[in-house]
Amino acid sequence: MDDTRLDFIAADDVAVFAAAAFNAPEKFNKQNIELASESLTMKEVGGILENVTGERIRSVSISAEEAVEQGIFSGVVRAQEWNNKVGYKVEIQSLKSYNLKLTTFNEWAEKYKDEIKINA
Repeated sequence: MDDTRLDFIAADDVAVFAAAAFNAPEKFNKQNIELASESLTMKEVGGILENVTGERIRSVSISAEEAVEQGIFSGVVRAQEWNNKVGYKVEIQSLKSYNLKLTTFNEWAEKYKDEIKINA
């Protein structure tokens, strides 16, 4: 679905949180911390990638049946259906209390733009 939002977190940010937990265990002990820097639609992701790479990006939604017909593994299709209906709901605002800088998708794309391959 075009309006489905997915939560994004850079791998480097996971490492930042892990290091912070080792450095201040009393602050992180017994915490279940869900991580995301932002929640974006695929259209927003495509727009960011298009701006960063200069390549034309088009986001297309297809039905579950069309996905399976195109050869996408049914388990992946079911996972996407779950994302469309339920999805993860990371409380991104609550992460600000840890005072750790999180990388936006745009910042990540800028950092790795030379490694991003479009239509390759």
